[in-house]
Amino acid sequence: MAEFLQRELLLLFFVSVSLSGVFCFSELFFIKEPHDVTVMRKEAVVLECQARGESPIDVRWLKNGVKVTESERMYLLSNGSLYFSEVENRRADRSDEGSYQCLAHNKYGAILSQKARLTIASVFCFSELFFIKEPHDVTVMRKEAVVLECQARGESPIDVRWLKNGVKVTESERMYLLSNGSLYFSEVENRRADRSDEGSYQCLAHNKYGAILSQKARLTIASEYLLCDGQCCM
Repeated sequence: MAEFLQRELLLLFFVSVSLSGVFCFSELFFIKEPHDVTVMRKEAVVLECQARGESPIDVRWLKNGVKVTESERMYLLSNGSLYFSEVENRRADRSDEGSYQCLAHNKYGAILSQKARLTIASVFCFSELFFIKEPHDVTVMRKEAVVLECQARGESPIDVRWLKNGVKVTESERMYLLSNGSLYFSEVENRRADRSDEGSYQCLAHNKYGAILSQKARLTIASEYLLCDGQCCM
């Protein structure tokens, strides 16, 4: 299975090389890849993957080299990232622990992301509130999906809210909190100044012991030419 996949990727690579330079986005590349992460059982987590190239781009995920099958608990977000509503490890054959990779391809070729280890930690008691993931500056195109990450640890229940330019964010069908506290945009918008998603975001988490405020993260919506290479830019 692994050898067949490698041969298939190699063939697609040669096709991509032979046709490179025809279109502005003919080259396929990642702007976000998954990273090792440790979470508690029943927690939510996002393994990030975003690829650039000529559309349509098909994204699939592999776990320990085998294609991942989506379910109500584990599914692809519109930007290609893999979302777990709650991770599970009750039985070895049902555990979400493992090595994950993102496979993206279009008509010009295919690319395979770096490996990311998903580890499910043992249960332990704690009361101090702290972040294990905070949002970071990100630049995306208009109408694209994006996740601003935020995960806090401490004694439950933990309430998470988001601030944009110091004002509480109101959820909508297009922008809402994931169960792990991260803020998900199904498509970013910047048509009008009063409706633009651009701005400075912070995650506010609190439990009965106190509250913590994350670092600031700037969400920027780029013009198309800024993400295009060379004279092909529009």
